[in-house]
Amino acid sequence: LCSPLRGVKVPLRFHHAFRRSACQQSNSRGLAFFPRANASGLESDALSGHQSDFKGEEEVFVARASSSRLDAFLADQISGVSRSRIVESIKSGVVVVNGAVTTKPSHRLDVGDRVICGEIIASPPADVAPENIPLDVVFEDDHLIVVNKPPGMVVHPSAGHAGGSLVNALLFHCNRQRRSDETTKTTTKMTTMTTTNVPRLGVVHRIDKGTSGLLVMAKDAAAQAGLQTQFANRSVARRYLAVCLGTPSSDAGRIDAPIGRDPTDRTRMGIVRGASGRQAISNFGVRARLARGNASLVEWRLETGRTHQIRVHAREAGHPIVGDDAYGGGGGAAAEFLRRGGVMDASAARRVVAMCARPMLHARSLGFAHPVSGEEMSFAVDPPRDFVDVFNELSKY
Repeated sequence: LCSPLRGVKVPLRFHHAFRRSACQQSNSRGLAFFPRANASGLESDALSGHQSDFKGEEEVFVARASSSRLDAFLADQISGVSRSRIVESIKSGVVVVNGAVTTKPSHRLDVGDRVICGEIIASPPADVAPENIPLDVVFEDDHLIVVNKPPGMVVHPSAGHAGGSLVNALLFHCNRQRRSDETTKTTTKMTTMTTTNVPRLGVVHRIDKGTSGLLVMAKDAAAQAGLQTQFANRSVARRYLAVCLGTPSSDAGRIDAPIGRDPTDRTRMGIVRGASGRQAISNFGVRARLARGNASLVEWRLETGRTHQIRVHAREAGHPIVGDDAYGGGGGAAAEFLRRGGVMDASAARRVVAMCARPMLHARSLGFAHPVSGEEMSFAVDPPRDFVDVFNELSKY
């Protein structure tokens, strides 16, 4: 797998704490899919004057009147979210006013104040039980933890997923008893740490159940507020790898197309223009052609973080992710696409599709400034076995 991925921006071997440069910011408007002119970031448009169905990503508003309370202003701007949830979210540090975290719901806004609202996520039920589920911990300190999430695990409990989530596993991991024994029988000191009281993990971003890879969680309020600010300001660097059907005609490009709830299927997202669509921007780069171009390894870099963003944009570009049944990358149609031009026979194509029990999407790297120390941190993890197997199988043709 390493050789075809030589062009990926970070080495394939896991490492962390290498320096990264900040993304430059520029303004952009309109909806487009076009070859990438550069790799600079994109600053959010001011999404003032409309109501949003916002549930869990950053939103940017501009105050049009003075003397409005912050909580009342956000309640007017965001539909489908209770006032009490907004108040709780402001207090938890997910709202930024003019570049500074604001934790007072009663904060008075002036005309032109820029308000960034980070993720508003329903609090996990109070009775969420810690569960002894193995975790791949990439980095951990007193303030945050970075994990390599396996495919098939949801991030937090929800309807239909009362247990087995990453939050359940992290509660067990972070709250386990650690004792210190200073008596050594060898030159190695046997050490366990004191109890760390983490009653509720700070969920600052999410990846889909079927997506594998890196995710950061806050362990205290200061870390949560700092990370939320970075996600809201779009300074967090996120790169993904995906195995897609076909090969884009351009080796690199940028997709700027708004995403919203699919009006014909509320369980899916789609390209939605108008007030209900929210700006979504993805950059892509082809890293390897597979099956003579009938598939490709594509690296994705996010400028925004909408629900299912890469999956929707990949379909919009005409190259859905292999194994993504919800967005056109699975089933018989995917098998037929893979065997175009006689590249492989029907049974081989069906076998490749059957190998994909989930979308072949992996959160490859994650970079941010430590919310307490300010140190620039960056992490990378290799794709899991199922991803590698699909890649290797398609590489045979």
